Amino acid sequence: MTTLPLLIVIGMIILWSIATLKIVSQDGAFNYTALVTPVFLIMLAFKPPKFGEAIRFGDLVSIGLSVSIVTTQVLDVSGLRANRADIVSRWDLPVPGIDSAVRWEGMFTDPNYAGFIGAFLVVYGFFRWKPWLTPWLTVCGGLVVLSSESRSALVALIAGLASLVTLKGYPHVKKHVIPPWLFLLAAIVLITLPLATAIALDPSLNGRVPIWSSVIGLAGESPLLGVGSDRILEAAQTSIIPWGNVDGHSVVFDTLARNGAISAAIVLMVLIGVAFLSFRAHRTDAGLSLGVFITFLVGALTYTVTTWQYPTVQVLPLLVALLISASASSSVTSQSFSSGLSARHSLHKLCPGSSRSHG
Repeated sequence: MTTLPLLIVIGMIILWSIATLKIVSQDGAFNYTALVTPVFLIMLAFKPPKFGEAIRFGDLVSIGLSVSIVTTQVLDVSGLRANRADIVSRWDLPVPGIDSAVRWEGMFTDPNYAGFIGAFLVVYGFFRWKPWLTPWLTVCGGLVVLSSESRSALVALIAGLASLVTLKGYPHVKKHVIPPWLFLLAAIVLITLPLATAIALDPSLNGRVPIWSSVIGLAGESPLLGVGSDRILEAAQTSIIPWGNVDGHSVVFDTLARNGAISAAIVLMVLIGVAFLSFRAHRTDAGLSLGVFITFLVGALTYTVTTWQYPTVQVLPLLVALLISASASSSVTSQSFSSGLSARHSLHKLCPGSSRSHG
C-alpha cells in the first residue's frame, strides 16, 4: 500500500484505538465485534486489493446490501419482522409494499442510516453503469431513500448525482472551449446547491445546528481527550443535547465531543486523504470513487454514521471509495485486469457512453 492510503488506514486504526480505550476505561458498553475492525484494516494495509479486485468489492458490497434490503422487506411483508412503530412518517409517501405510516429503517436500526445506504446504492449504480446492475441498484436505493424519509440522505443523493453530471459533462464541455475556471465554478454551485437550498428552507438544518452547538460546548469540558460516551448520554438525558440525542449528528463534531480534538483532527485527515485520492483517480475509475465519497461525505457531516469503533455497514461506502481510488492511483493499475480485461477496457466498462462494446 502506498504512503497516503497507508496513512489513512493507520489513522482509522488510531481512531478505533482511542474510541475503544475510552469506552473500556469508562466501563462502558463493549462488544467483541469491535475487535474485527483493526484486524481487517491491518489486512488491507499488508495486502491491498488491485484495481479489479476493488471494483469487484464495490459490486459485491452494493449487491449484498440491496439483496439484504429486499430480504428484510420480504420478511416485513410476510409478518416475520416489523419496523419500529414509533418513527412516524412525515411525508406519508405511497411506496408500494412499504408501510407508509412509519419511516423505513429496515435492518439498519435507523431510517437515516437506511437512507444513506440507499443514496450510496443509487450513486454507485449510476457511476458503475452496467445493464444488469444499474437498474436494480437505482430502483432499490431510490425506494429506500424515499421510504426512509431522510432529508440528509436526499441531500447526499443529490450531491452524488451532481458530481456524476459534473464529471460526465466535462468532456463534452471541453469541446465547446468553455474556460476551466467557469466549469469549475458551475460544478461547485451544482454540488453545493442542495445544501444551500436546505439551509434556506430550514436554517436549523432539521435541528442539527442546535445539536452541533451543544456537542461543541460539551467538547470544551475536555478539549483534547473528549468527554466520552457516558457524559454524552448524561447530556442527552438532561436535555443539554436537544431532544435527547445521544450523538452529535456529525462524525466530526461527535468525535470532537466524544474522543477529543486529536481524534477529530485524525477524522479530518482521513476524509481529506480519501477526497484527494478519489479526485486524483477520477480519470482512471471514471469518477466512481469520487461520486461515492461525496455521497458519504455529505451523510457523514450531517449524521454520526460511525464512532470508528465497530465495522458497521455505514462505513462501507467510505471503504469502497478508499480501496477503488487507492488501487486506481497505484502503479499496479495497469496490471489489475491481466487475467481477462485490459485497464482500458475496464474503463470503458465503467464509463457510460465511452464504448459501444460495454455491457
